[in-house]
Amino acid sequence: MSLNAGLVNPYNIKELTERIMQSASNRAKRPFRDNQIFTGFHLLDDVIWGFKDGEAILLAASEGMGKRCLALNIVDHLCGDDGCTVAYFTRPGTKSRIAARMISINTGVDVEELCSNRDILPYDVGKIGDYSKHLSGYQLVIDDTTGLKLGAIKNRCNNWKKEGMDLNLVIIDYLQLIRIRGLRNGKDYCRISEQLKALAVELGCPVLVLSSLPEFIEKRKFKRPRKEDLEKAYGPLSRIYDKVLFLYRDRGYINREAEISVIKGSLTGATRLITLEVSPYDGRLGGFLYGKYRNKYSLADLPFC
Repeated sequence: MSLNAGLVNPYNIKELTERIMQSASNRAKRPFRDNQIFTGFHLLDDVIWGFKDGEAILLAASEGMGKRCLALNIVDHLCGDDGCTVAYFTRPGTKSRIAARMISINTGVDVEELCSNRDILPYDVGKIGDYSKHLSGYQLVIDDTTGLKLGAIKNRCNNWKKEGMDLNLVIIDYLQLIRIRGLRNGKDYCRISEQLKALAVELGCPVLVLSSLPEFIEKRKFKRPRKEDLEKAYGPLSRIYDKVLFLYRDRGYINREAEISVIKGSLTGATRLITLEVSPYDGRLGGFLYGKYRNKYSLADLPFC
C-alpha cells in the first residue's frame, strides 16, 4: 500500500521537508527584502518581523539602559552584513563619540579610552585598526550638524534622496532633543512624532526614533517601564508609531538579564517580552544567548551605556 494512498494531493514527507529546506535556504540568502530590513537580533525579528518601509519605530528606555548601543548594533548589522545605507541624526558634536562607540562595541575597548587621553594597549590598537578599516566601508552617514531641527532633518534626507542615496533606515537620537516651534509638552511630542511618521512614508524607509522615559520611573519601587508611563509624560505616542519597544535593565546587578518589551508591533498583536543575557564578567549585554541561536552582535560594551 502506498504511503500516500487515500490522501488528496498526497506528498511524501521527504518531498515536503525538501521544500521547507529550500524555502528556508532561499530566505537565508536574502537578509532583507525589498520593503523591509531586519535588526540582526533573531528573536526580536521573529516577534516584529523587522522594520518595514514607511514605518516609524519608537525605542524608549530610561537614561543609561543602552538604547543607543542597541541602535548601533542594528546599524552594524545592516551596514556590515546587509550592505544597507543608514542615516544617523544625533546632537551636535557627538559624531566622533558615535563612531568610537561602534568601535568599542565590536572590539571591547573602553569607549572612554577611545575618547580621552588614556593610554591604550598595543594589542587594543591592533583591534581598533582592524575594525576601523571594516567600518570605513559602511554606507553610514552620521549627521550632527542639524541641531536635530525637524525641518533640517527632512531637507537633508530629501536632498540625499534626490542625489540618488537609497536610504534603508533613518535613526533619530533622540526624540526629546528635536526642536520644533511651540512649547515642550505632550502635544508637542505627538506633533513631532506625526511628522516623523510622515517622513518615513515620504522617504519610503523606516525611521527609528530613540526616546528617553520620564524620570519619575526611577523614583518608584518597580522601575520596569509601562505603556502608561510614556503616555503620561509625552502623550499617546503609541497610537502614532507602528512599533513601540521598551528596553529595561535592573540597575542593581542582581538580575543578570535585560529585557526588550514589544509594546506594539508584534506579529500576534500581543505584548511580548524578549530576554537578553548580561555577562557576569564585564556587564556586557551579549545578545540573545539561547543555544544555537546565539547572536554575535553584542548590545553594549559597558555596564550602562
